[in-house]
Amino acid sequence: MRKSEQSYRPDIDGLRAVAVLLVLLYHTGFPVTGGYVGVDVFFVISGYLITGIVWADVRKQRFSFKSFYLRRIKRLLPALVTVVLFTTLLVAGFFTPEDYLALGESLRYVLTGLGNFYFLDVTQSYFAADAELLPLIHTWSLAVEEQYYLLWPPLLLLAYALGRRMSHQLLALLAALLFVAALLLSEYLARHAVSQAYYLLPARIFELMLGGLLAVYSSRPSRLPTAVLSLISLLGLALILLCALTLTRESVFPGFNALWVCLGSALVIYAGSGGQRVLSYQLLSVRPMVFLGLISYSLYLWHWPLVSSANYLNLALGGYLSALIILLSIVLAWMTWALVEQPVRRQRGWRFVPALTAFFLLPLLLATGFHQYLRKTDGWPERLLGPLQQVAQDYLNDEPGQLYPSCHDKSADIDTSMRCYIGDSIDAGAALQPDFLLLGDSHANSAAGVFDELGRAAGLRGLMVTSGSSPFLLDADRYRVDSSGDNELRDKFRARIESTRQWMDAGYRGPVVMAAAWHRYLVDRRINFKPRFEEAFQHTISWLVDRGHPVVIYLAIQDIPDNPDVRCIGLDALGLNSRWEWLFSSGILRRGNTCQALRTHYPEDLYRHNRALARNFLQQATAGMHGVTIVDPMDFLCAAGQCRTMLEGRYIYHDVTHLNFSGGKALARRMLNEGLNPLQTVTHQGLKPQ
Repeated sequence: MRKSEQSYRPDIDGLRAVAVLLVLLYHTGFPVTGGYVGVDVFFVISGYLITGIVWADVRKQRFSFKSFYLRRIKRLLPALVTVVLFTTLLVAGFFTPEDYLALGESLRYVLTGLGNFYFLDVTQSYFAADAELLPLIHTWSLAVEEQYYLLWPPLLLLAYALGRRMSHQLLALLAALLFVAALLLSEYLARHAVSQAYYLLPARIFELMLGGLLAVYSSRPSRLPTAVLSLISLLGLALILLCALTLTRESVFPGFNALWVCLGSALVIYAGSGGQRVLSYQLLSVRPMVFLGLISYSLYLWHWPLVSSANYLNLALGGYLSALIILLSIVLAWMTWALVEQPVRRQRGWRFVPALTAFFLLPLLLATGFHQYLRKTDGWPERLLGPLQQVAQDYLNDEPGQLYPSCHDKSADIDTSMRCYIGDSIDAGAALQPDFLLLGDSHANSAAGVFDELGRAAGLRGLMVTSGSSPFLLDADRYRVDSSGDNELRDKFRARIESTRQWMDAGYRGPVVMAAAWHRYLVDRRINFKPRFEEAFQHTISWLVDRGHPVVIYLAIQDIPDNPDVRCIGLDALGLNSRWEWLFSSGILRRGNTCQALRTHYPEDLYRHNRALARNFLQQATAGMHGVTIVDPMDFLCAAGQCRTMLEGRYIYHDVTHLNFSGGKALARRMLNEGLNPLQTVTHQGLKPQ
């Protein structure tokens, strides 16, 4: 193997400028449909430069992991920590509590180089609509590089050791085979595991490897005529631009489609080694391109928080706004480069442990503490601008789990105090004896508003005992398949169910409302039971009926395609449209489409299979049993092929799968208007509890 050590290459900074400009133009709405390939250009450059540095040190037997990672810490983390900090402050005034809490959760993943795994789990697709609102999602590519930095130096040390025991030709063949295998793996993943391919290192490693192989094996270009090198460089630039202009979000990527942009980058780097006589070297070494290349890392970090903030505020990209974002990104990047990046890199007094502490451990500790604070304060709504704060607070306070926290719990001891009663009011000094029980999982909890209203109409009061992912099933154990595939026993489930049974055995003989996401337990075996759910359910129903309990089985509210976006409701309350009307009317700003009229209907057929599956099972399991009533709330929300997400002018959903409290009450009033109150039916049948 051979590698000639190279001096500073201004054309490589120019190539960085091309890469970051492609990303900026793509993200700010310009017609560069494949501009995301700029990230792949960065990967090839990183592979080339890092391999060149490490390989030179390895060959001279002076490589030090501590020195290498010290340089990486000083190069990457100061700017990253700066942008993360200012981003967290930037969005504090307008991010909803839920979104701010999610941002807080992402911080420790971003700072530890695991952001790609986190954002894969959160979005499942880099091109998903909700991804456009995440201000740090672009750090996935930084995480890929950081993981590469952990993997690549040991592999180069191994390659050097092998190179002393086998011929250079055999080692080169082995390297080529590994590259081809990595490319084929990327193509396979791009077709069969699309999201994983985009976010994770295994599908990107061939891009970094290509730069590394170029650094180690490229022959001296000075032997080639100037015209040939210039043609090679122009071909490389053409391949990059062709991919940027022709690829789209729907393209299979990375895989073979990424290979072309990576080959183009490698050709530009290779030809540029010929120096000033090469055309690409001359084009990319002009002062503006070099300047953008020098600040490209900070520019990449800064641009997306600004873009995502515009998306979040429902501002359409393009025109003046995009130009302003690009200009502001450049200014912030230059300031970060001049005031943070350069001073830290030039300071030679840094040692490994102090640098690790200052730029990694301390920010990580602060980020973890900040996330815990956000969890305890439900996203810290007090930080919001006035109108947004009121909307967020109303939204939080309308969630049944927030209203009845001790009633929706996983502890073995159930709360039978007045805090967990719904329905008719309780007279002062009266005995706390419920007229009905509401039992089940989070969908039972989200039905609190429904049965609060139905209970008031029937003159009945109910006790709510619910727990997440925990339907009321007697003599059963609940398991959950964890990330490693193990079927983990959740022993608190059985303990809580047993506490409920013991309380009922102490004298309760009234009606029982059982509510749960029934279809989920029939098809999703990540949550499973022993005995099987079907058997445990029939055993529980038989136990209740044999004891004389009238049973109301309440089906879950149906999932909806899109989450009712409290962000958009808050923006309406903030009155940006009226406050900024002159900006909109002048054309300086344009309204975006991320807050279109919130979805008020969706096709009934969309989830008909889930509903039919649950109803058929429940009807078959309770066939012939006296005193069992099945209620499907969607019967009151769906008509003429459409299902509602709004009642009485308000959204009834808290998230994509649960009702809010006021929405549940509105649904109950609709049921009452159509003549149904299952609790009243119990009374009319003479089954009102003792």
